[in-house]
Amino acid sequence: MGLSALMALAAAGFLPMFYHRDQSGAWPTTSGVIRVAALKTTFEKPGSTTRFSPFICYSYTVDGIGRASTRIDFGDPMRLTRDEVLAWIERNYPVGREVRVYYDSGDPDLAVLAPGAKGLVVIGWWAVGTAGCCLAICWVLLRRRKARGLLWALARAGRP
Repeated sequence: MGLSALMALAAAGFLPMFYHRDQSGAWPTTSGVIRVAALKTTFEKPGSTTRFSPFICYSYTVDGIGRASTRIDFGDPMRLTRDEVLAWIERNYPVGREVRVYYDSGDPDLAVLAPGAKGLVVIGWWAVGTAGCCLAICWVLLRRRKARGLLWALARAGRP
């Protein structure tokens, strides 16, 4: 039961961060430039098609300080074929393209090109709900076990 409670608290502890990242569309913006666009292997297994994700490095300036980031969004990395990733990079973030960079005003090194994190919020609530259900089930089972133990003790003592 303690582990379920700990898991529920841990999952709930991440929710503020998830909501903060989900609100990244309201963060301040600055202009940036794509400096590097490459492929990164994300899945490789014998007998399967190798999958790649884009690796994008961009530079931007906040308060006169030059910065760089590689975060495209807050979602899971893409897993595409080589040709699909190359086409995606050419279509979205070719080297030299000017881009809008969303950055956290409290931590300007936390930046993203595609704001929002609805998926993180859903996963966070799913984890809280799952851990909460486990906690509730453990509590019910523990109460039933204690009640059975009390009934068994009363039966041994000759009481109905």
